[in-house]
Amino acid sequence: MQQYSSQLQDSISFLGNSLRFLNNSITPLKRSTQDVDNLTKTLKTRRVFDVIPESIVLERSKQLRLLVEPKIKHDIEELDLLKELYAKKKASLRKQHETLKLKLENAKDTYNLMPATTSSSFRQSSTSDHTARLNLLRSQRSRLNAKLKTLRLRQVHRLGQTPK
Repeated sequence: MQQYSSQLQDSISFLGNSLRFLNNSITPLKRSTQDVDNLTKTLKTRRVFDVIPESIVLERSKQLRLLVEPKIKHDIEELDLLKELYAKKKASLRKQHETLKLKLENAKDTYNLMPATTSSSFRQSSTSDHTARLNLLRSQRSRLNAKLKTLRLRQVHRLGQTPK
């Protein structure tokens, strides 16, 4: 498509240069022949240029359409597949979120049901254990997110190389 655009720009440039050349050629002739009415009339004829025949323009646009439409259809199909994939992934993550939410609520309930006779030192050590566990889980989550991002990129790359 860019090639045709470049060729069209070149044609327009050539046409403009031709017009400038023609005008530069006509101006001295007009000055020297102002007294000859017939020559002046001839030089005032309308300039009409047939750049490209219509059949060629129609053929080229048809060729361009035949080239572009299959690629667009292929891209739309790929996007639909990705859309379905991410919709499934989203549903899976929502289910996982709900499950983890219930587990968290159950864990909170269990922690709140601990006997009141528990010593404060146990709770302090439990808090430090929770902090260490939380840090471990955060680092694990960041590693898993990086791995997931890599896998998604590979999958998108693989889908981009499917045969047409």
